[in-house]
Amino acid sequence: MIKAACRCQGANLDRFVHSSVLTVLAAGPAHGYLLLERLGELPSFVGCRPDPTGVYRVLREMEELGLVLGTWEHPVSGPAKRRYEITEDGIGCLAQWAEALDQHQQVVARLAKLARKAVPR
Repeated sequence: MIKAACRCQGANLDRFVHSSVLTVLAAGPAHGYLLLERLGELPSFVGCRPDPTGVYRVLREMEELGLVLGTWEHPVSGPAKRRYEITEDGIGCLAQWAEALDQHQQVVARLAKLARKAVPR
């Protein structure tokens, strides 16, 4: 019997966080909370909210690499918010991700076909 939280269910493709973050930011800048909400709408998260700690760690890494730019905004009321936007280098990285994802899609389709053949009927 397969457990609901088993990785084989594919409920969270956490290896695609980088490409997912870049994809969301390519549509426009976002604060952390909005970014997390938009990530949860992507197919790579299948309606699950991504882990905020992991996403912020990825954002810091991507800032260090120059793929995203994070700036603090200090509204008149309420706490300061970090606003993230994709850079030109980030756009280039996202283009490379698109190519890699196309290749992965082909590999996964072939693997799925082999897996179906291997399962006894």
